[in-house]
Amino acid sequence: MVTFRPLRPPTNLDSVVPGGFHPRPMEFLRRLVLGSLVVAGTTGVGVGILALIAPREQRRLEELQETTPLHWAKRRHQNELVMAAIKEAAETDENVARRPTPWSK
Repeated sequence: MVTFRPLRPPTNLDSVVPGGFHPRPMEFLRRLVLGSLVVAGTTGVGVGILALIAPREQRRLEELQETTPLHWAKRRHQNELVMAAIKEAAETDENVARRPTPWSK
């Protein structure tokens, strides 16, 4: 695990190595590279997840377009039954959720 220490200017000029090299700029460069790798890794994970999800979403949309009129008629009939049950529940004071399970309209 990498621990980050705050960057501080040198306390005295004796810590500067002759020739103008100072170890602190290298630490800054190291942090910059590590930060860039973290950003690149996170972006890569996001793109990977998107690549896994996108084909499934496209397939689902294609399947939705391939439905037949018979399928839509069945779905419409089911929705009518549900709406009738909701209407009945709204018109009565009885708790329809407490009815025995095979209740019908």
